[in-house]
Amino acid sequence: MLTGFSNTGSIFGPLPLSTTPYGAPGCFARVSTEASLFVFGASNTATWNFNIPNNPGVVGVRMFNQALVLDPGFNALGAVLSDAAAMMIGL
Repeated sequence: MLTGFSNTGSIFGPLPLSTTPYGAPGCFARVSTEASLFVFGASNTATWNFNIPNNPGVVGVRMFNQALVLDPGFNALGAVLSDAAAMMIGL
């Protein structure tokens, strides 16, 4: 799972970023990558947990998530990307 604070720019350039040059035609990177977590899944289900500190300073912070799913043999990259989702930390 990729998590970042932006859905418009990353260290790789503006988002969304086509992953065709990396071997995944039709996929787009849609979030910056400030954090990544390897999540195991089975039967089309995976559980993702992300700890958020109990700190009033983070209330209202927006974050974006996108799954990078390993799929050897599907394309040259051996992975596909999900669509992205946004979340806001609140009370």
